[in-house]
Amino acid sequence: MRPGPSEDTSRAIAIVRECIGAWQSDTFSITFDGPPSGIPDETDSYVVEWEMRLEPSSPTACPLELWFAVGCCPEPECVAFGFDRRARLAARLKLRSHNGAFVFGVEPVTVTPEQIRAILAAIYEGRVEARYFSAFGRIFGVSGRLLVDVGLPHLRRGSLGAQYRYSSYAPA
Repeated sequence: MRPGPSEDTSRAIAIVRECIGAWQSDTFSITFDGPPSGIPDETDSYVVEWEMRLEPSSPTACPLELWFAVGCCPEPECVAFGFDRRARLAARLKLRSHNGAFVFGVEPVTVTPEQIRAILAAIYEGRVEARYFSAFGRIFGVSGRLLVDVGLPHLRRGSLGAQYRYSSYAPA
């Protein structure tokens, strides 16, 4: 049996729960909230202690997966973010993709509580876009970015290709 999350991870999880607690409950669901169910990847230099998956009610809004890790960052709050999945985006665009990878994201990185809040606000408010390349009914390249600066350059790249702008979680 795995031990519970560390104090640092618990703090980061509490920040996420505080933020999403203010969201309208009918606009999303938490489809997973717990310790990872898989076997840890021994090639990683970090240990994932907790995972969360947020699924919007709207098919045009951006899902988000978060992993709370230890051993990878010099600061306590070490979180990875994964935005949407290629196959889900392709289906929404009536294209094909056999790739289940994220549209975009970042491996565990040190984040401040303010950055966690800013990323969640961007998702909730629909300030996210995907860029994609397609041919013959199939997506063969994707990237994405947040449309607001949260202090993580990794999440501001991706400006080539056709644009898909995600909607907000909140009703208009």
